[in-house]
Amino acid sequence: MKKLGPFQRISEPVQIKIDLKTLKEGINSIRDFIIKVDNLGEIIYVVSKTCDHAGGKLIVKGNSAICPLHGWQLNLDTLRYNDSHKVKEEIEFTIEDDMLTIESSIEKLYNPYNTSCTDEPFSMQWLNHASINFKFKGVSLTTDPWLYGPAFLGGWWLNKPSLKSSILTLTQSDFIYISHNHPDHLHPETLKLVSKNKTILSPKFTGGATTKYLKALGFTKIKELEFNQLYELQQDLVVGILKSGDFRDDSGLYIQFGKQQCLLTVDSNYLNSGVLPSNIDVLLTAFAGGASGFPMIYDNYPESDKTKILRRNANAIKAAVLDYIHKTRPKFYHPYAGMFEEKAPRDLYIKNINIKNSANSYSQICSSQNVEFLNPDKRSIYCFSKGGLEITTDDSEFLETEPINIYLESFSQENTLDLVETVNYMSNSQFFSEQILNLVPTNDEFEASEKFVFCDFSKQEFSIKSIDKLKDINSDKRTMTIKIRSEILMMVVTNMMPWEDFTIGFQARISRFPNTYESEFWYHFTNVYINDQYFKFNQYCGACKLIEQNPSLI
Repeated sequence: MKKLGPFQRISEPVQIKIDLKTLKEGINSIRDFIIKVDNLGEIIYVVSKTCDHAGGKLIVKGNSAICPLHGWQLNLDTLRYNDSHKVKEEIEFTIEDDMLTIESSIEKLYNPYNTSCTDEPFSMQWLNHASINFKFKGVSLTTDPWLYGPAFLGGWWLNKPSLKSSILTLTQSDFIYISHNHPDHLHPETLKLVSKNKTILSPKFTGGATTKYLKALGFTKIKELEFNQLYELQQDLVVGILKSGDFRDDSGLYIQFGKQQCLLTVDSNYLNSGVLPSNIDVLLTAFAGGASGFPMIYDNYPESDKTKILRRNANAIKAAVLDYIHKTRPKFYHPYAGMFEEKAPRDLYIKNINIKNSANSYSQICSSQNVEFLNPDKRSIYCFSKGGLEITTDDSEFLETEPINIYLESFSQENTLDLVETVNYMSNSQFFSEQILNLVPTNDEFEASEKFVFCDFSKQEFSIKSIDKLKDINSDKRTMTIKIRSEILMMVVTNMMPWEDFTIGFQARISRFPNTYESEFWYHFTNVYINDQYFKFNQYCGACKLIEQNPSLI
């Protein structure tokens, strides 16, 4: 592998002009900007309506701007999100002849090393969820393999089985790209089948969580790739990793196959802050939505509001995909990274309420943009060449259906509730805030047990209380009550797992006051207070069963 150097950024300056006479005192929401004016008519600031969390469009409501995707609130006095440390950046502007001029630009990425003369084709096969296999000039690269078994502590299941051939495709790959450390992308059971000296391509995140996890799984050839840098895997095969546009550790992948280019956004929010390569050949993006747990697991919202928010979020995902298409101008579009389902009987409520976009719903969008839509079909092998697209068929059999009950019974048997251990875990968290947390263990139906763990992070007070005391807790501090399935709580506590795993996995029900996102709290317990080795194989090992039943697969 050879490091070539950075992408080039091509910038086209753009000036947006707004007549000062159209602005009123206070907050003005105009085009893609929020403009604040004082009582003398002076401009206090100009900021973008793009939310810095997930790239949604902020909606002005009184003295706040709210993102429809996850409920983030921007205080329009302080420009802080959720009253936390996260501050929105102001945009430069000038005023002349009663006109406000906002300095902006249209930026694109350019690969200066794409000097290949080869017209050799490359092939692409969707294996499942976010896993794609590419082949080019005898080299095979597979992305984010999750091919069987559950993710997010049993909350997510693949909606349809993988082909048996996908196991061989994975194990015979020369390179495996892992976009980030969520278990539907870095799936330990699937990776258990892979040789530990396989070359793994991983983003060079500041905290190194993805690399640490891969090392804990035993992999010895992990190549950390810097963001916005291009690397040659072999002649005419070049890759580059782009950072998600928010604070999360997430990434997307650019691949150059000779003269052809491909971009995978995975499920990054606002990839590379919208600065992307243009006129590419193939674009792959997440498409479904319904993956965050918001607002389904939050009890502050009535059912009617949850449905409205979910519909709005589904439409926002479509708008984001359309924006990706506008920016990258691809010849072909392939939806992926959304093929999960809430299959466990105990999650029937989530399955019934959780609105997702279908992959086929993007066919019409592609048609309106003169982009060819590629149907995500595991049997289809797409071959791209100068002469166009050829499709061949994989006639392999499918893997057996997952034994959901055996997995969940194993989780329950291995993780016995221990509130003393939970108190010790919380007291060692080193989180300090004007925040009260009530951590309530429950059964499958979120019926509370007899005791809960009380946490006051300002006083650093952590104790076990009787459940009848829960109603007596009144505080002027931020207060959150998390009802969480007992075995899931202990899996998280024992293994120091990211708390995002149980919210994304729909394993909790949360009420909070005030009803706003506690960004510092969730960042700490998802990104800071975690073990490098936060995975744990349960006694029922799907990988082992797969090998026993199909020894020819490896």
